[in-house]
Amino acid sequence: MKQPFKKMLERLIYVLLRAVFGTVRRRHQKIAAEKLSRVLVLRCDKLGDMVLTTAVFNYLNAVNPSVRIDVIASTANRRVIENDERLAEVILYQPTLRGWLQLWSLRRRRYDLILSLVQNAPVREGLMASLIAQPETLKVSLRHKAYYFALFNKMVEPPAHLTHAVEQMVYVASQAIDSAVDAMRCEPKLSYEPSETVAGFLEAETHGKNYMLVNLSAGHSARMWPQEKYISLLHGLSQKTAMRFVLLCTDKDRAMAMEILSHTGNIASLFPPTENLSYVFEVIARSSLVMTPDTGIVHIAAAFGRPVVDLYGHQASTTAAMWLPYHVPHRLIQPPEGEPTSSISVEYVAAAVESLCNELARVRPEFNSEKIIS
Repeated sequence: MKQPFKKMLERLIYVLLRAVFGTVRRRHQKIAAEKLSRVLVLRCDKLGDMVLTTAVFNYLNAVNPSVRIDVIASTANRRVIENDERLAEVILYQPTLRGWLQLWSLRRRRYDLILSLVQNAPVREGLMASLIAQPETLKVSLRHKAYYFALFNKMVEPPAHLTHAVEQMVYVASQAIDSAVDAMRCEPKLSYEPSETVAGFLEAETHGKNYMLVNLSAGHSARMWPQEKYISLLHGLSQKTAMRFVLLCTDKDRAMAMEILSHTGNIASLFPPTENLSYVFEVIARSSLVMTPDTGIVHIAAAFGRPVVDLYGHQASTTAAMWLPYHVPHRLIQPPEGEPTSSISVEYVAAAVESLCNELARVRPEFNSEKIIS
């Protein structure tokens, strides 16, 4: 009885929402590239998701360089794109009555296209799109259950061979626009404004040497790696490499970082925790490689072309494939099924770092300029 009732409830929701918003399916409609004037991208979730979505910004600009792109962002990811020259405006989503009234006022902008690129059930994004859209606006989403057609004109199912989230997002965008631009050539890209603060820190702490950036912080305690293992890893690697080690963390994990430094002498330095994301971008972009738990730093590093050693929690292979560092050399490290990230051994991580460094020494000139791993 549960399944028929669930289907009946979904059907009722579909009928009610369609009656309110009058959404019409347009499965095969595409907007001509030359007629694309204003686009709204809905991305009210995590920092890493916004980083990956920059590939879509690149695609939209390639399709029509004069297009105006607005983004509705969350407090968690707004800073990624605050000064992004590809965008016309970044609008902070506020989950209040006033915030939703602000969304309603966006109807005056008469967007040609609204893109929702959220992987999970996008009820909030569908309601946003429907509040903002004019009757002629094309509202497009990743494929979800059929009753979401009450909120979106078009839902796109990426082909099975497009396994990464970046590929899936740019494919969805490409199915909304009639253009010869190859969407699969568009990758996430970030930029930063060089600063004296970062340059001064690196000059004092690394003395111009290559350095490995080690991010300690993760969004959830289950993704953290223990400080005693970091200490052991850094001691072991320091015997084999000329690289320096620069630690990165949030202010919440400063005490952990200081404890690691107290046991590693002068082989490592802590980049002071900061809310200035441009500083974080720069210290990542100037590194030789990055080691990090499963967090947005993975995608920031990849967007700057940095190789990554990433400590993931155990995930199904299809899920892990969606969130790998995109198009950069990397090593994915996962614990056995059912075990936390903290169970990953020092030896396993050390072997991954050495393997990646040896690979890089063969293909990247900057790694041939000094002995990285002996």
